[in-house]
Amino acid sequence: MTATATGPTTIALSWQASTDNIGVTGYTVFRDGTGIATVGGSTTSYSDGGLIPGTTHTYTVTAADGAGNVSPASNQASATTQADTTPPSAPGTPVATTVTASQVGLSWTASTDNVGVVGYRVIRNGSVIATVSGTTYTDSGVSASTSYTYQVVAADAAGNTASSGTLSVITPAPGTLFSDGFETGDLSQWTTNSGMTAETAHAHTGAYGAEESSTGATTYAYKTLPGSYTELWATAWVYVVSRSTSANLVGFRGSNGGSIINLYLSQTGKLALRNNVSGATTTSTTGMPSGSWHQVVLHALVNGSSGSVDVSLDGVTVSGLSLTGQNLGTNPITALQLGDNTGARTYDIDFDDISVTQSS
Repeated sequence: MTATATGPTTIALSWQASTDNIGVTGYTVFRDGTGIATVGGSTTSYSDGGLIPGTTHTYTVTAADGAGNVSPASNQASATTQADTTPPSAPGTPVATTVTASQVGLSWTASTDNVGVVGYRVIRNGSVIATVSGTTYTDSGVSASTSYTYQVVAADAAGNTASSGTLSVITPAPGTLFSDGFETGDLSQWTTNSGMTAETAHAHTGAYGAEESSTGATTYAYKTLPGSYTELWATAWVYVVSRSTSANLVGFRGSNGGSIINLYLSQTGKLALRNNVSGATTTSTTGMPSGSWHQVVLHALVNGSSGSVDVSLDGVTVSGLSLTGQNLGTNPITALQLGDNTGARTYDIDFDDISVTQSS
């Protein structure tokens, strides 16, 4: 018997053939005194796999004939598997599947290794918070309105590691009904999507934002909220890349399925409101800057003819868009609209860090 390590997890065995007055029918291979395989009588080699890197094993082999007679064991042959010095490939940068005030859901693409990945360490703000065998994890130890960074480290049995890229998220404030930073790389958290896409050119935070870009088609998404509400705030970070027509930004939709109020950019690029219940349009003198990120907040109170609406840009109330005595109907708000569901317009506008809250 001879034994030769051929890798971190394999040892190749070979032996000289046994002879018998009738004929050898098979060989049994023993590793460290335990039978691990039986091969045919014409076979004089075996590859032992699935071993732990850097470990020593001793082998013998016995021969058997058709009558069940078994030979004495061969000589002992030992070999040590090669050390595993090859790290795994880097796992994919984690993406946020859900972000709420109390938890962050993460997923990432798997790492590969010449021997095998045994687990992933989930790191939050530089500290390991969990070790998992799969490629998903939900962090329930977060606080509202807080910034966090996440990274994943893949490890093999020999302790070799490889790190992913870093994901940054901001948990929403308490009372947030919905939020999306688009770090899933798509609009999977939205109930309906027509033409809007994820983009990476102008992300406000993280790696992704959302884009409405059109030369005539509709590009919008709707999110059905978890209940019916008479008063809500919708916050969006907006990056106007280009625009030659009016373009809708955000709006609220009612329990009857129709639009209640929309915040949009006018033909001249001014912030404006469209009351779709009463059919009234109000245009401010405040222009929406292009080529950079800006925060807009739409606040609406549905109360029949005593409704109200106001808009802020970068934390400052937009003059002319703080309106009281507005007939917003009586249907409560049940959905958020992002983007423009009207065609024949030309624009390229990015969004990020969308949220809907019950308080300012």
